[in-house]
Amino acid sequence: NKELFGENIFIQFQDSSINHIIIDEDPIIYNKVTAKFSESATEDSLSDVILGESMIIKYNDNKLEQIKVIGMASSLYHVIDDMLLEGTNEASGDTILFSFIDEELTRIIVQGGGRGFFTPELGNSNIDSVIYYFAEKIDYDILKNVNHFYNQGSIQYQDTELNSEYIKVNWNTNKLESHVVNNIKPMVRTDLKSSPMMGDTIYYDLIYEIGVINKGKTELNNAFYHGD
Repeated sequence: NKELFGENIFIQFQDSSINHIIIDEDPIIYNKVTAKFSESATEDSLSDVILGESMIIKYNDNKLEQIKVIGMASSLYHVIDDMLLEGTNEASGDTILFSFIDEELTRIIVQGGGRGFFTPELGNSNIDSVIYYFAEKIDYDILKNVNHFYNQGSIQYQDTELNSEYIKVNWNTNKLESHVVNNIKPMVRTDLKSSPMMGDTIYYDLIYEIGVINKGKTELNNAFYHGD
């Protein structure tokens, strides 16, 4: 289901099996997937896309194990649950590492100036607005459906913006948590007119748009806040 393109493609074999592939200029991978846009719809063919300045692809026992994209790396990934399209996730950074088990994508790690956005498929996802995110390192564990954001992380959802050195998002529950790192406290702002709130730990529910700040630097400790 994968199509590979590039200006220069070098293939190294080991015992007649592919060991790794190097593309040193304009690499691009198209990965064909199928999904439904609604429960009653028929399956449609879609394409995940990976591209950058260069690419190293590793195999183990002739099975795809890892794709490393170096330089202006970017990807378009369709989020599919039980054949239903929940949305699309676009990410970019200096380097992106894709890990596979039995040819199935299990992890995506973005290093260096990571940024991206998740666009929900309305009617199929509990999320009803685009989520924008930024961090120096972004780790997406696909098997657990959990995102980790490290160093100068930021999540923007509707009018709410969270900035922190560490953010965890569980996409199964659509709940977010953040905590103090190296004495740097997470900070949240619920709209452009409000003052930012800081705390040792911040929890936020993306569906109900309700959060809790523990040991918060607000008028009241353990403050509750609500995003419009």
